[in-house]
Amino acid sequence: MEHLRQCRYYLETKPREEYLKLALEDLEWRLKSIDGGFKEWYSIRTHIDPKKAKLAYNTECGVKKLKKQVETLKYLLE
Repeated sequence: MEHLRQCRYYLETKPREEYLKLALEDLEWRLKSIDGGFKEWYSIRTHIDPKKAKLAYNTECGVKKLKKQVETLKYLLE
């Protein structure tokens, strides 16, 4: 259901294909940047288990939501 809601939100704005492609590129870049920033974030939190730290970092950065948006945009561009 959440996936369909996301699709509806995008389609309600009647976006052009170029916009969807640019938005997808931007989200993928943001996810790469977030992933690359983990080492620095973790360096000041070494008292935390690495797996728990990665989960906390991803939650703090909203990775789950960004990945859903990427999935939705890829679906719409198919």
